[in-house]
Amino acid sequence: MGKRIDELTQLDDREIAAVSGYERHGDEDTRDAPWHAFVAEINDLRESEQYTWAEETLAGISETVERTHRVTDGQRRAVTNIRDNSARRSRRYEGYTWRR
Repeated sequence: MGKRIDELTQLDDREIAAVSGYERHGDEDTRDAPWHAFVAEINDLRESEQYTWAEETLAGISETVERTHRVTDGQRRAVTNIRDNSARRSRRYEGYTWRR
C-alpha cells in the first residue's frame, strides 16, 4: 500500500545516489556509458533485415533503456536470445493454409 500524506511530509530532500555507479550531470556526454553502447547494439540489430520479426521487442527495450539509462539482466538476455536465435529462426508455417 502507498504512503499517507502525513508520512510523506516526514521525508527529507537528500539526493539519492545512482544505483549503477554512473551519475548523470545535465548535458554530460553519455556515449561512454554502458547503457548507450547497449542501445547502439539494439539499433544495429533493428537496422538488419534479419531481425524484423523482433522489431517490437527491440524497440521496447531500446526505449526503456534510453529513458532509464539502465540495463537489466533480463534485457541483456532478451537481446542475446534474439541475436542468437535469428540464424535458427524458422518460418516453416508462414503462408501455410490449413485444410479441413
